[in-house]
Amino acid sequence: MKKTEKIVVAIISILAGVLLAVLRTKFLGVLTAVAGVVFILFSVVDLARKNIPVFVIKAIGGVLLIVCACTVIRALIYVIASLLIVLGSLSIYDKIKNGTHCETLFLRVCEIVAACICFLIGILLMFHTEKSLNVILIFCGGLTTLFGSLVLLNALAEEL
Repeated sequence: MKKTEKIVVAIISILAGVLLAVLRTKFLGVLTAVAGVVFILFSVVDLARKNIPVFVIKAIGGVLLIVCACTVIRALIYVIASLLIVLGSLSIYDKIKNGTHCETLFLRVCEIVAACICFLIGILLMFHTEKSLNVILIFCGGLTTLFGSLVLLNALAEEL
Protein backbone atom coordinates (compact mmCIF):
# COMPACT_ATOMS: atom_id res chain seq x y z
CA MET A 1 0.00 0.00 0.00
CA LYS A 2 1.30 3.45 -0.85
CA LYS A 3 1.93 6.06 1.80
CA THR A 4 -1.04 8.20 0.72
CA GLU A 5 -3.35 5.16 0.76
CA LYS A 6 -2.19 4.32 4.28
CA ILE A 7 -2.88 7.88 5.42
CA VAL A 8 -6.39 7.80 3.90
CA VAL A 9 -7.13 4.42 5.52
CA ALA A 10 -5.81 5.72 8.85
CA ILE A 11 -7.94 8.87 8.75
CA ILE A 12 -11.08 6.91 7.80
CA SER A 13 -10.36 4.39 10.58
CA ILE A 14 -9.84 7.10 13.17
CA LEU A 15 -13.05 8.90 12.14
CA ALA A 16 -15.05 5.66 12.09
CA GLY A 17 -13.69 4.66 15.50
CA VAL A 18 -14.55 8.00 17.07
CA LEU A 19 -18.03 8.02 15.52
CA LEU A 20 -18.60 4.42 16.61
CA ALA A 21 -17.57 5.18 20.19
CA VAL A 22 -19.55 8.41 20.41
CA LEU A 23 -22.72 7.67 18.41
CA ARG A 24 -22.86 3.89 18.96
CA THR A 25 -26.19 2.51 17.67
CA LYS A 26 -26.98 5.69 15.72
CA PHE A 27 -23.75 5.15 13.78
CA LEU A 28 -24.84 1.59 12.98
CA GLY A 29 -28.12 2.97 11.67
CA VAL A 30 -26.28 5.44 9.46
CA LEU A 31 -24.00 2.67 8.16
CA THR A 32 -27.02 0.53 7.36
CA ALA A 33 -28.67 3.41 5.49
CA VAL A 34 -25.44 4.05 3.54
CA ALA A 35 -25.30 0.35 2.65
CA GLY A 36 -28.89 0.62 1.40
CA VAL A 37 -28.02 3.60 -0.79
CA VAL A 38 -25.00 1.73 -2.18
CA PHE A 39 -27.25 -1.24 -3.00
CA ILE A 40 -29.62 1.07 -4.85
CA LEU A 41 -26.76 2.68 -6.78
CA PHE A 42 -25.44 -0.73 -7.79
CA SER A 43 -28.93 -1.71 -8.86
CA VAL A 44 -29.02 1.28 -11.22
CA VAL A 45 -25.80 -0.01 -12.81
CA ASP A 46 -27.47 -3.39 -13.29
CA LEU A 47 -30.49 -1.68 -14.83
CA ALA A 48 -28.19 0.07 -17.29
CA ARG A 49 -26.70 -3.34 -18.16
CA LYS A 50 -30.26 -4.66 -18.65
CA ASN A 51 -29.79 -7.24 -15.93
CA ILE A 52 -33.35 -6.91 -14.60
CA PRO A 53 -33.49 -9.75 -12.00
CA VAL A 54 -30.31 -8.57 -10.27
CA PHE A 55 -31.57 -4.97 -10.48
CA VAL A 56 -34.81 -5.89 -8.71
CA ILE A 57 -33.06 -7.87 -5.97
CA LYS A 58 -30.51 -5.14 -5.26
CA ALA A 59 -33.09 -2.36 -5.36
CA ILE A 60 -35.44 -4.18 -2.98
CA GLY A 61 -32.51 -5.03 -0.70
CA GLY A 62 -31.40 -1.40 -0.65
CA VAL A 63 -34.87 -0.12 0.15
CA LEU A 64 -35.30 -2.71 2.91
CA LEU A 65 -31.93 -1.75 4.40
CA ILE A 66 -32.94 1.90 4.48
CA VAL A 67 -36.48 1.37 5.76
CA CYS A 68 -35.81 -1.49 8.20
CA ALA A 69 -32.36 -0.48 9.47
CA CYS A 70 -33.14 -1.11 13.16
CA THR A 71 -34.66 -4.50 12.45
CA VAL A 72 -31.70 -5.53 10.30
CA ILE A 73 -29.25 -4.45 13.00
CA ARG A 74 -31.15 -6.33 15.71
CA ALA A 75 -31.35 -9.47 13.56
CA LEU A 76 -27.61 -9.32 12.89
CA ILE A 77 -26.89 -8.85 16.59
CA TYR A 78 -28.92 -11.97 17.46
CA VAL A 79 -27.24 -13.98 14.70
CA ILE A 80 -23.78 -12.88 15.89
CA ALA A 81 -24.73 -13.60 19.51
CA SER A 82 -25.91 -17.09 18.58
CA LEU A 83 -22.72 -17.78 16.66
CA LEU A 84 -20.59 -16.54 19.56
CA ILE A 85 -22.44 -18.78 22.02
CA VAL A 86 -22.00 -21.81 19.76
CA LEU A 87 -18.35 -21.02 19.03
CA GLY A 88 -17.55 -20.39 22.69
CA SER A 89 -19.28 -23.51 23.94
CA LEU A 90 -17.70 -25.71 21.26
CA SER A 91 -14.27 -24.23 22.01
CA ILE A 92 -14.70 -24.79 25.75
CA TYR A 93 -15.85 -28.38 25.12
CA ASP A 94 -12.90 -29.00 22.80
CA LYS A 95 -10.40 -27.61 25.31
CA ILE A 96 -11.84 -29.75 28.10
CA LYS A 97 -12.13 -32.93 26.01
CA ASN A 98 -8.92 -32.78 23.95
CA GLY A 99 -6.83 -30.45 26.07
CA THR A 100 -4.80 -27.60 24.67
CA HIS A 101 -1.78 -27.91 22.45
CA CYS A 102 0.10 -24.93 23.86
CA GLU A 103 3.54 -25.26 25.35
CA THR A 104 3.22 -22.99 28.36
CA LEU A 105 0.63 -22.87 31.10
CA PHE A 106 -0.03 -19.17 30.39
CA LEU A 107 -0.97 -19.90 26.76
CA ARG A 108 -3.22 -22.80 27.82
CA VAL A 109 -5.05 -20.56 30.27
CA CYS A 110 -5.35 -17.83 27.59
CA GLU A 111 -6.96 -20.33 25.18
CA ILE A 112 -9.58 -21.36 27.72
CA VAL A 113 -10.21 -17.78 28.87
CA ALA A 114 -10.65 -16.63 25.24
CA ALA A 115 -13.26 -19.35 24.66
CA CYS A 116 -15.09 -18.37 27.87
CA ILE A 117 -15.04 -14.67 26.93
CA CYS A 118 -16.46 -15.51 23.51
CA PHE A 119 -19.29 -17.46 25.16
CA LEU A 120 -20.00 -14.68 27.70
CA ILE A 121 -20.09 -11.95 25.04
CA GLY A 122 -22.61 -14.05 23.12
CA ILE A 123 -24.78 -14.44 26.23
CA LEU A 124 -24.59 -10.70 26.97
CA LEU A 125 -25.54 -9.77 23.42
CA MET A 126 -28.39 -12.26 23.39
CA PHE A 127 -30.05 -11.28 26.66
CA HIS A 128 -28.82 -7.77 27.51
CA THR A 129 -28.60 -6.29 24.05
CA GLU A 130 -28.83 -2.56 24.76
CA LYS A 131 -26.37 -2.27 27.64
CA SER A 132 -23.82 -4.77 26.36
CA LEU A 133 -24.04 -3.44 22.81
CA ASN A 134 -23.15 0.08 23.97
CA VAL A 135 -20.10 -1.21 25.86
CA ILE A 136 -19.00 -3.37 22.94
CA LEU A 137 -19.44 -0.51 20.45
CA ILE A 138 -17.40 1.85 22.64
CA PHE A 139 -14.69 -0.81 22.92
CA CYS A 140 -14.74 -1.46 19.15
CA GLY A 141 -14.62 2.28 18.47
CA GLY A 142 -11.55 2.57 20.69
CA LEU A 143 -9.86 -0.35 18.94
CA THR A 144 -10.68 1.07 15.51
CA THR A 145 -9.27 4.45 16.53
CA LEU A 146 -6.15 2.75 17.88
CA PHE A 147 -5.76 0.81 14.63
CA GLY A 148 -6.09 4.00 12.59
CA SER A 149 -3.54 5.77 14.79
CA LEU A 150 -1.04 2.94 14.38
CA VAL A 151 -1.51 2.91 10.59
CA LEU A 152 -1.07 6.69 10.52
CA LEU A 153 2.10 6.53 12.61
CA ASN A 154 3.42 3.75 10.38
CA ALA A 155 2.67 5.75 7.23
CA LEU A 156 4.26 8.92 8.59
CA ALA A 157 7.36 7.01 9.74
CA GLU A 158 8.12 5.44 6.37
CA GLU A 159 10.11 7.27 3.76
CA LEU A 160 8.67 8.57 0.53
